[in-house]
Amino acid sequence: MTFWQAIIIGALAGWISGKFVKKHREGCLWNIAIGITGSLLGRWIFSFLEIYPGRGFFSQLLTATLGSIALLWIWNQVRK
Repeated sequence: MTFWQAIIIGALAGWISGKFVKKHREGCLWNIAIGITGSLLGRWIFSFLEIYPGRGFFSQLLTATLGSIALLWIWNQVRK
């Protein structure tokens, strides 16, 4: 994955996860950071469970989105 693909997928995943998990609107840079970090978390979770979704755009977006949702849920639990 190139740098720009990571930014685009991170932004989309951060935006999508923000729709599923209630959070304050922090902006585009926050969405990108959550998306990229969530992508790493999603890959780790999937590899731990021995699930390999593939290398295509939608599989990377799914992995990043699920990881971002998990990350935002953890973030909200810590902030309470």
